[in-house]
Amino acid sequence: AYTPGNAGKSRGSEVLRDDDGLPVVDESVAIMTVPEWRALVRRLDERDSAQSRPRALRAKTSALLSGLVWCGHCDVRMYRGTTAGRHAYYCPRCHQTASNLDRYVVAEFLRVNGDSQRLTQVEEIHEGGAAVLPEIEHRLAELGDQLRLTDDDNEAERLAAAMSNLRRIRREARAKAPVVRLVEHGTTETYAAAWTAAGDDVQARRAVLNDALARVTVRKGKVGRYFDLSRLSYEWRRGAGPWEPPEEQFGTPE
Repeated sequence: AYTPGNAGKSRGSEVLRDDDGLPVVDESVAIMTVPEWRALVRRLDERDSAQSRPRALRAKTSALLSGLVWCGHCDVRMYRGTTAGRHAYYCPRCHQTASNLDRYVVAEFLRVNGDSQRLTQVEEIHEGGAAVLPEIEHRLAELGDQLRLTDDDNEAERLAAAMSNLRRIRREARAKAPVVRLVEHGTTETYAAAWTAAGDDVQARRAVLNDALARVTVRKGKVGRYFDLSRLSYEWRRGAGPWEPPEEQFGTPE
């Protein structure tokens, strides 16, 4: 916070701004970096409304694999549901189903990544004009309110000039794509240890799983008493790539 000329103890309502009227951030005392904040704002702005999402995807953290299961034939997310009373995922297009996926995916996740150091990925937005658009829009709204309230011609001219300058910056910003980068932060624990520590907390376990697994793809396969594990392929965030099952692979009864 910054209020020019305020020598008292009260905290001002304004913030320190640069020549373009945008806030100056003191990163030494910030609780998150500017790229992290911009990534957060972008994720919030890009959220779909609850009404616009499929019913099965409205609570993505209520099921361990919700939003991570994709159909290998249609390249769309599979929805949660039940089949014969069992928890399952189904494709909204080709209608293939796969039940009890959690245990198979978790087993493979721990087999491939269990002994590895857990890496948490944080999305950061660097540079790029689009990253600062929310702050520009907010500042334009503030200046517009001040312009409507002032009766001073000189002040009105100053505000109008500042808004004109910000509109120019906004046009330039819209033409620049932000540089989005995933930064990995290492932890002191393994994936297996983090998974065990999460206990029965589905959201905590999902966070651990999500640090390693980008998606699991399901394809149609043999139908029988045992689940055909060759139907599943994995895309690991840590670059392990899709998993290819061994020649002799036996599942467990559904």
